[in-house]
Amino acid sequence: MYSEWASLSTLIQQGSEESQSVLEKFPPGAGKEVALSIVRQLAANLGITQAGEPSPLSTDKEVQWCMEVICFGLSLPLAEHDTVRDCVNIYCEWLSALYSTPKISVPRPIIDDSNFYARKIISHFHNLFVPRKGEGTDTINRQAVLCHRVLRTLQQIARGPATLERETWESLLLFLIGINDALLAPPATREDAGEQLCERVLGVLLEVWLVSCERNFPSPPLWRTLRESCLRWRHRLALVEQWNRVCLALTARLLQIMYGPMFPELKISEEDTQLVPPTMSDEAVAQAWYRLLRTIGDPVDLCRPAVVSQTQAFLQYAIASPNVIDPCQHPCLQSLPQIFLKAIKGIAGQVDAFLAMTSLGQDIRPPLASGRPKCNSILHLFGEWLFEAAFIGTDGWSQNLPQPSGASKRPSSVLVDGPSSLQETASDVPSTLCIDRYESGRAEALGALCRIFCAKKTGEEILPVYLARFYQAMYHGLKIDETRECGETLASILLNSADLFRLDLNGIQVLVPAVLSALEVVLPEKDLKLRSNIVSKPDLRRASIHLLISMLTLPLHFQNLAIKELPTFPSTNSFEKTPVTFVLLKSRLMNLLINALQVETDPQNTHMLLGALLLSVQDSAAAEEVEQVTQPDTVANDSTSNLLSSGSFLILDD
Repeated sequence: MYSEWASLSTLIQQGSEESQSVLEKFPPGAGKEVALSIVRQLAANLGITQAGEPSPLSTDKEVQWCMEVICFGLSLPLAEHDTVRDCVNIYCEWLSALYSTPKISVPRPIIDDSNFYARKIISHFHNLFVPRKGEGTDTINRQAVLCHRVLRTLQQIARGPATLERETWESLLLFLIGINDALLAPPATREDAGEQLCERVLGVLLEVWLVSCERNFPSPPLWRTLRESCLRWRHRLALVEQWNRVCLALTARLLQIMYGPMFPELKISEEDTQLVPPTMSDEAVAQAWYRLLRTIGDPVDLCRPAVVSQTQAFLQYAIASPNVIDPCQHPCLQSLPQIFLKAIKGIAGQVDAFLAMTSLGQDIRPPLASGRPKCNSILHLFGEWLFEAAFIGTDGWSQNLPQPSGASKRPSSVLVDGPSSLQETASDVPSTLCIDRYESGRAEALGALCRIFCAKKTGEEILPVYLARFYQAMYHGLKIDETRECGETLASILLNSADLFRLDLNGIQVLVPAVLSALEVVLPEKDLKLRSNIVSKPDLRRASIHLLISMLTLPLHFQNLAIKELPTFPSTNSFEKTPVTFVLLKSRLMNLLINALQVETDPQNTHMLLGALLLSVQDSAAAEEVEQVTQPDTVANDSTSNLLSSGSFLILDD
């Protein structure tokens, strides 16, 4: 999207000259002495502990000299907490020059050229957020308090009546990206400054970014820099949480714009509603939504530790380690399966918003908005991510796949070009991050896909390429392992596809054998083994019964028609299998129905199964009656007739 625009990532990673003080040219002790004495005098005039006084600084030269000192003071070790705090207080007070009535202690030159000095102050604040090495928890907490003060001040300036020039907006956004990068790009460790401030700095960045979208839409280089920076922070759970929050808030506004007040409202918290400025134009909302949606890159890369850890910060950690270990071995990457699940849940939430599934989780067949978009439209937006997530761990999918090489990368690229020598083999992936750990995310993706395809309207056409990929994904997801347990993926598919065979999807019958095999794992078991703790057994059985009922009439309708097999990757078995016909499934369906009825304990499910039994009796009787009229000479025990007296009902005598 931004390949033709220059990136500012190099500036972010190397730091700006604006945040460097001339006092750094001298021994640390000399700079420290100057900062201690000057900052104390300036802080005395602020009016925090006593009445404020006019500043003695009357010329640009005097102000800029003092700012060199304050800039250095912000970089002091946190052992000099009082001095660092005074520096923060001075700058926060001076930023009031951006308002119509600045504080009395603000020097006149700053009032006269408030935007110019605001940009310098903002760039100096970067020194406060840089993590200090070797600091204890207590000191980090003190640093966090000061950082919160700065972030709160900048939030108020962005949202308030302050008049900011375009250049000042860009400096503010670049500063917020820079401090996030300083805190979040390094591998996460327990109780470091990044962990303390992670959620807060990300929240302020995205909130101020949205305000900027309303007042001064960010330039393409800034959008590109934000995206590249987010790729360096993907190992932080807070990034995906804040991304989900902002994208959902934008989606709520977008739905009102696109579908009007009659479309069901997307319920989000009052706090999240306020993230999007009420006066933001429709065009700005649409542009911000689409761009931010793609800010964290491909969510499926979160399944590939070798890709996530292929950044400068992780490589520096690996080289600095005593044994020069592989970057993807860092302990902080153990949270990648949870981050992947959060990302896919966020995308699934977007899907549900467009389908207006307001009661999802309370009903296995939630009502859909009549004015919802077509399935193709939703798949154009989210299909690529959901399909790839649905195929993780299947044949042909690689957990160590490098980033696509088709797109040219400039020297400022966020990822190191080419595969690292530390990341060449599949054995590099830690055993604790094997692909099985990501099953929850895969299950969420398949559930979302099932909801999309089950939302098909009457007469609606879905592109064949989407149907083909969906059937392949379902075929893999419905596979039963040797333990015959109901895994998360299988449970998610069954829960979200109750109406799958009722929608006249082209070619859907290819899934009948696979779905039937899955139902034979769930319905006949009195004590079903579920790997997922969040799935309700009665709901799972109810959804399975819906699927069973929708399949009961297929054998007598299609009879000897062969069910085509889905093409799969070449297997070791080269012999041709006997094609399965619909009528051959009749006895399996009847056995499954009777066995399910014998173990069912839920009243509603039992009612549905009894109704299904009545349907089967009536369907078979009608089929026999038609057959006797059309083929009166057919023998009574023909395979397609007298089906109710088949061996499938002998179980009733046991």
